[in-house]
Amino acid sequence: MKDMQDMKSALITGGSGFLGSFLTEELLLNGYKVAVLDHNAPARDNVTFIKGNIEDKTTVLQAVSPADIVFHLAGMLGTSYLSDKARRSVDVNIIGALNVYDAVMGTDKRVVNIGLIPDWDNAYMITKKAAMKFGRMYADIFDASITTLELSHVYGPGQRVAPYYKAVPTFITQALANQPLTVFGEGGKWMDLLHVRDAARAIRIAAEQPDLKGHVITVSSGSRIRVADLARKIIDMTGSSAMLEFAPMRPGEPAHDAAYEAPDTGAATGADAATDTAAGAGVIAMLPGWAPLIDTDAGLTETIDWYRSNS
Repeated sequence: MKDMQDMKSALITGGSGFLGSFLTEELLLNGYKVAVLDHNAPARDNVTFIKGNIEDKTTVLQAVSPADIVFHLAGMLGTSYLSDKARRSVDVNIIGALNVYDAVMGTDKRVVNIGLIPDWDNAYMITKKAAMKFGRMYADIFDASITTLELSHVYGPGQRVAPYYKAVPTFITQALANQPLTVFGEGGKWMDLLHVRDAARAIRIAAEQPDLKGHVITVSSGSRIRVADLARKIIDMTGSSAMLEFAPMRPGEPAHDAAYEAPDTGAATGADAATDTAAGAGVIAMLPGWAPLIDTDAGLTETIDWYRSNS
């Protein structure tokens, strides 16, 4: 394994997206040379752009070749949005991940794969969990250096509203327009809000750890809020006259709360916080050396200001 000071060439699959753009900035600020594999060109001009598709094994192999570290962010997003796109989700989220894993086999390259904490029965979550499990398998059987970070609810300035309608950008844009804020179900489910810059920093730190091969790591802020309370908070912070409007749960989302929607991050900065799971299941761990720096009020204020200026 190369020394970390020599591992400064990074490839970000899906690097032109919301999280990918912030990760690009984080890596550049920390001295990395960055290449982006995506359908769309990144906003920055000081990165190498590789236009391509992660379903194309040859394209992925060529893109991975010069990199020391691969940050695998590319994928099809959405819960109800992917209800009728299960096969397409498999092609992108599972086959695409396998193309990345195959490209690093037999090398000393590292992969940081991005997953999600919830385990809902929809095409997005199912395929992302499968990609995580394949990464753990490749690490165990083929000795590939693959780590998965399971992130909580990432938010921040510039996040798209349509077609995914994530809570924070949707509530903010509705509140600023004085339109009813659409809350699915009863609004009692917990969200753990993770600012995108904290997420990007966690991803970089995970790549720089020497001993996380095969680990699945929870990254969450510990800042928990119920969905309806988040909507009311955003109404208050924007000075909006909007009201809440409750709607039926969307397909692929659970109607009731569950423990994984409010992860315990009390040990998030502990160096020995890894916990062995059942035999053969790999390791679930909190990320050593990382803690969130942006609290919910500051993060939401910044995000609201961005949407107010860019509406």
